[in-house]
Amino acid sequence: MKLNKSLKTNMLGSVGFAGSFIGAELRLFSGAQPATADAAQTGTLIAIAKPASGDMTFTALDGKVSSDGLWEFTTLATGTIGYARLCKTSDSGVSDEQSPRCDVAVAKSGSELNIPNNVVTIVGQLGHISRFEFELL
Repeated sequence: MKLNKSLKTNMLGSVGFAGSFIGAELRLFSGAQPATADAAQTGTLIAIAKPASGDMTFTALDGKVSSDGLWEFTTLATGTIGYARLCKTSDSGVSDEQSPRCDVAVAKSGSELNIPNNVVTIVGQLGHISRFEFELL
């Protein structure tokens, strides 16, 4: 998991992790994640996941922050999802230290974010993420 400078600053202050991502989305990309979360996004944008309820909430427990509720997406391109970036919808995707971001590796299993069907072969395919967690220890 890679946190950018803005998110680290927010977490040390009163904004916190959840407050940093009010109105955020989880962007799913092909390829390897960038060297830092401050770096520009890389790969092909395969899908954008958003909370099904419209409201994103997180629960913090034992050094982990977990998403609450179902996240839904429709695929925009084909490819193998290799990483995800949690960011605000207004994030332009370019190199940026001011917008909070969190990047995680994605695989079918054994990764920071596990998506059992991470190979997308059909554009317009519906998908969901039932839960994801960020370990902050």
